[in-house]
Amino acid sequence: RASLEASMSAGTVVAAAAAVRLSDVREAQQRISAFVRRTPLEDSPRLAALCGAARVALKCENQQVTHSFKARGALNSVLQAPRGARIVTSSAGNHGQGIAFAAKIAGVAATVVVPGNTPKVKVDAIKSHGTDTQVVVHGEVYDDAEVYARQLERQQGALFISPYNHPHVIAGQGTIGLEILEEFPDVDTLVVPLSGGGLFAGISIAVKSLRPSVKIYGVQLEVCPVMVASLERGEIVDVLMQPSIAEGLHGGVEKGSITFPYVQQYLERPVLVVSEAEIRRAMGDLVACHRLVVEASGAVGVAALRRYASLFHDARVAVVLTGANVEFTLLREVVDAHKADDE
Repeated sequence: RASLEASMSAGTVVAAAAAVRLSDVREAQQRISAFVRRTPLEDSPRLAALCGAARVALKCENQQVTHSFKARGALNSVLQAPRGARIVTSSAGNHGQGIAFAAKIAGVAATVVVPGNTPKVKVDAIKSHGTDTQVVVHGEVYDDAEVYARQLERQQGALFISPYNHPHVIAGQGTIGLEILEEFPDVDTLVVPLSGGGLFAGISIAVKSLRPSVKIYGVQLEVCPVMVASLERGEIVDVLMQPSIAEGLHGGVEKGSITFPYVQQYLERPVLVVSEAEIRRAMGDLVACHRLVVEASGAVGVAALRRYASLFHDARVAVVLTGANVEFTLLREVVDAHKADDE
């Protein structure tokens, strides 16, 4: 697949560093601030006690417009698109909704290609932003959707905006890091969901530029450990993937992705991996104990706090909750299971 930065060596940190800088993140913050929420940072004494941390705070991007952090990167990208451009993207759901939201603001047309495993709640949310955005369902998993979106890019002469592998997307997601540092200046550890690496790259650029000593952990699915395998090999590789309730973190990483060098450089080892059962438990905990609705992909950081508790002893931790777009049936399942465990 041809990428905007496909010629860049995945191991070249210097080249990647030239792609997105702290100044880009600050400019993104100014560009999108009128359209996104500065989401709350909520303390969780319960989670702090669970892992022995000095403090745990939850960055509630589940309360963002579109109920996902993806609105940040999508807006920063679409607002910089050439006048008259037609946007095309692939998405597991949340990025597509961000693109539709941004396209409506910018007055441009967009096509969002989603796979068949995208929850209906996410597809409906994309469509809710108006007729200027067309939704195409193609394939079974995210990688199928991206291949087709790239075909549309070539056929239509459209501008493809990757959910993660795009400098404007990365800079937009990095605004989360700026907000965390402003509200939690003595934070020393971040826990960030990790898939293609756009969120991780953006946050790490912002945070490491201002506070190099902060540890940034990435959390990946046990059933889709693409970054685990890629870091071991020193290059992006494909892995065998099993189905997951966390479709937002499910899928491969584009070869030559500009996100990978940031992950190599800034990720605190080990990569934290969590199981499906641990994710369900975390979702239930967030509803029952914090009254927060968080989708599976957004709850992996809380799952990691429990599984890797010893890593966070005495730490001052911020955990990014990335979204709330969850099917009601799944939410009911995890809440009922949590109630049963408590009885």
